[in-house]
Amino acid sequence: MAWSSFARLEMKTGRLARASNVRRLRRRAERGDADAQNTLGSCYRVGYGVRQDCAEALRWFRKSAEQGSAEAQNNLGEMHFGGEGVPKDTQEAVRWFRLAAEQDAASGQFNLGRMHFLGEGVPCSPDDFLKWLRLAAEGNHASAQCALGIVYKAGLGVPKDPGEAVGWYRRAAHQGFAKAQYHLGRMYREGLGVPQDALEAFAWYRLAASSGDAEAQFNLGEMYAEGGHVPQDSMEAAKWLRRAAEKGHASAQYRLGRMYFDGECILRNYPEAVKWLQRSVEHDRVNATQTL
Repeated sequence: MAWSSFARLEMKTGRLARASNVRRLRRRAERGDADAQNTLGSCYRVGYGVRQDCAEALRWFRKSAEQGSAEAQNNLGEMHFGGEGVPKDTQEAVRWFRLAAEQDAASGQFNLGRMHFLGEGVPCSPDDFLKWLRLAAEGNHASAQCALGIVYKAGLGVPKDPGEAVGWYRRAAHQGFAKAQYHLGRMYREGLGVPQDALEAFAWYRLAASSGDAEAQFNLGEMYAEGGHVPQDSMEAAKWLRRAAEKGHASAQYRLGRMYFDGECILRNYPEAVKWLQRSVEHDRVNATQTL
């Protein structure tokens, strides 16, 4: 069988399997199974095994939420906050996030804390933000752990504590959370809260970069370009800088443009240099404007 035919069959089989899963879920959901109702809502929300339908997602989330499912309550809050299938309603979002949070659902706690930080649907309250963020982080919510690391590094409503920041970044990083891996790498590179260690920074940057984090891709590219603590590798430098640049990272666009302009690490290529420097200009890079 030709590979293309095999791929089409695999895709078709996958669609059939998803549809079969949804049919089983629907039978359970119609019998009143709250977990199945929430999962079916998620299927409609993302279009897994069914046509994407936010109205159906909301209907099933609501059935589950009204039976007390904290996960469904959080999902309803997210849909009201994002205006998915309904007009955006931050107060309704807060109501559902609070119901989930009060059941110790870390996702609800994180979202409720975020609402207090933004002042959306509730008054802006640094104390409530920190209270719910900490509860979510202690509940092993990776985004909350990373955010708490940022809070301690910057001293947002708490005394600056790089060591505490490292501890929270590390907990999220060990869960595979790319943004925390990037921040942990940066702490090692700068020697904040930990002894300075370029190789440890490089290892964390590489993990985050491989998961698609643009900041990590840029920093990894820079380390490959500079050499020193890691072997200088022009091909790897260009690869990672390009990946970050393609995600709209202005510094990576500028750095890649200069590399093409100067023939640094890669062959000089003025059309490519102009392309990336122009994109960087669009992100208000003054250095790029001066170069052009």
